[in-house]
Amino acid sequence: MINLELIKTKLICIFALFFFSSFFYVIICGFPMRQFKSILAWGDIIEYSKAAIMCISGLPLFLIVMIFFCAALFHKGSKILQFPVSLHFITSVIAVASLALGIACTVIFWIVINLSNYTLCDLPNTKSFAYFARDPAMCQAIHSKGFWGE
Repeated sequence: MINLELIKTKLICIFALFFFSSFFYVIICGFPMRQFKSILAWGDIIEYSKAAIMCISGLPLFLIVMIFFCAALFHKGSKILQFPVSLHFITSVIAVASLALGIACTVIFWIVINLSNYTLCDLPNTKSFAYFARDPAMCQAIHSKGFWGE
């Protein structure tokens, strides 16, 4: 007899894994990582958006969710997995700590960038990204990059 509940659970897990791995790929290969590398390099021009640091700090949460969905996918039954309370506590601490660290790093970045000698470049067609340059003349050389860095 075909267990429809088991098939439904496995399909939900596969869809969720695809969904979260797509987000993970976008964060790693898209603008958040490019902007995070720009901040770490702290060069003449820094590319930044509000989501860059928060996306990077959310990666541990994405990994935890993906691990839980993998465990549910390879679980033999169709009932909800019961994880130990200690595992829930550890993953909750990791998730909250990484997001709190992301918020703190975002605030610290804005304080440091405003106290440094960088100026905000006001460029057309850059609604979601902010560029900071050491010299205002460098702003003219900036070409807004697309989502994937083209």
